[in-house]
Amino acid sequence: MIKYNAVILAGGKAPWLRNITNTDMPVFAEIGGKKVIDRLLDALAVGRINRVMLAGAKYTGVEHCPAGGDLPETAALATEALGDEDYILFVSGDLPLLTDCAVNDFLAQCEKDRQQSKLYYPVIPRDAVLSRYPDAQRTYGTVTDGVFTGGNVMLLDPVVIPPGLKKAKEIFALRKSPFALCTWLGWSFIFKVIFHRLSTEDIEKRVTGILGFPCRTIISDFAEIGMDMDKSSDFYIAEKYLTGEK
Repeated sequence: MIKYNAVILAGGKAPWLRNITNTDMPVFAEIGGKKVIDRLLDALAVGRINRVMLAGAKYTGVEHCPAGGDLPETAALATEALGDEDYILFVSGDLPLLTDCAVNDFLAQCEKDRQQSKLYYPVIPRDAVLSRYPDAQRTYGTVTDGVFTGGNVMLLDPVVIPPGLKKAKEIFALRKSPFALCTWLGWSFIFKVIFHRLSTEDIEKRVTGILGFPCRTIISDFAEIGMDMDKSSDFYIAEKYLTGEK
């Protein structure tokens, strides 16, 4: 069995969360009597994971590294701290519903394409999300081969981080400016999105072209891998399911 090191990205803050819990850091929010960080550590306590590092925060008993100026820098600092030469699993720090089954399935699918791509990113079919969490409010994208929402984990070969850091920072900086992002991606690409003529393979090719290394989307039926906490309603949905109130 191939083993990996994992990084929990926990530098982000959510001001709205303080009105619900006693913290504005999702990774330390308590849901259903247990902190999100402990739920993540449980999900990563699988045979495929060696070390777990918390990036951007400190927690007793867990390796940590400081946060950078943005998410790409934080990921780069964590990679340097690990001193890793093999693929690293990056996990968002606001995934209270993540399970070991979801982690294992994602990694197993990545391994079927082992060494063919440098970055693996999960997408979840809308039907898989709604069948498990019918009240979830996610953002979906329609392509020729389905309707998907993005996941919040990523398997990445650390060799691409130094040369890819500049591009990653550009993407991160443009994330809140749709017009600038469209210009950067290319309008022909955007028109395909608008008219639903884009496939997941098209996306892979475009991202590969932008970043300069092969990337691949992994279709996961585990909705938990995409259930992050961007807003208060996400917190309450997670709380409902974690406390057994279906």
